[in-house]
Order: sequence, then C-alpha cells, then structure tokens
Amino acid sequence: MVEGSTRAKVAGFLGALVVLAALFWVAGVDDILAALGRARQGIVALVVVAALGWLTAWGLALRTVLGGLGIALSVPRSFFVWTGAMFANNVTPFGQAGGEPVTALLISRATDSEYETSLAAIASVDALNFVPSIGFALLGVGYMATEVTFNARLEYAAASVGVLALALPVVARRPPT
Repeated sequence: MVEGSTRAKVAGFLGALVVLAALFWVAGVDDILAALGRARQGIVALVVVAALGWLTAWGLALRTVLGGLGIALSVPRSFFVWTGAMFANNVTPFGQAGGEPVTALLISRATDSEYETSLAAIASVDALNFVPSIGFALLGVGYMATEVTFNARLEYAAASVGVLALALPVVARRPPT
C-alpha cells in the first residue's frame, strides 16, 4: 500500500509533468526543437552547466545558513531543496514574495525544523543574494555609462544604485544598538 505522503509526491510530480507538457504544447514543440537544433550545442551545454553550478552554489549557501542555525542538510539535498525553492518562486504569484512561504515549508519538511526557522533561513539566503546583485548592478551601470548617453531617468537609476552600494556596507558595519 502506498502511503499518503508518497502518493502526494507522485501526484505532484505528475502534475508538474502535465504543466510542462502544456507549456511545450503552447510554445510549440516543433519550434522549441527547431530553435535547439539551430543553437550551437557547445553553448547550450555551457548554459546547462552554468545553471547547474548556479543552483549548486545557492544550495550550498542555503546549507551554510541552515548549518549556522544548527540544522544539518547534505549537499545533494541542499541542491534539491534550493531547486524546489526556485520552482516555488517561479510558479507562485508575486514571485519571491509568494514563493518564500512555500520554500520555508519545503525546508522545514526536508530538515524536520520549525517553519519559522526555515523562513528565517530562506530570508537570510535572499539577503545574501542582494549583496552581489548590487555589485553586478554597479558593473552594468559602469559599462552602460561608456556605451550610451544617460537621460534623466537613467541618471536617477544609476545614482540610486550608487547610493545603495555605498549605504549597504555602512549599514552592515554599524554595530547593533
């Protein structure tokens, strides 16, 4: 006899396959295969490797944060939990805001930890994601400043990124009161 938890997992997996099949049908399987056929296979493989590396790196970040909270999580399991988190962020309304509660539930179930602790862990990993994002934004703004003339809106956006990049380390270094 199949227990309820396994039945729910199988149903979820089959449901995901149905959604994926529907997406392929709407986009057109022939169009997708034709586009992949025209792509340089080395580049496609490089993108797959880069995506797997990215998922692994963030899974390890989640593992590190959970370890700091006293929750053990293996490397393979951290990869799959993070992959589930990314899936939740992409299919729930409002993206990260809607996906984080689902992710916290996933983490709490995968690690037998409290939901609140899991929510704090995923919020911490998201905060870690914010730091390099500012660095990438600065690189992008710097590059674009050499390529195009900024209008008033772009100047405002560039100045906002600069202020944020300067304010973040100042706020982070400020001792707690």
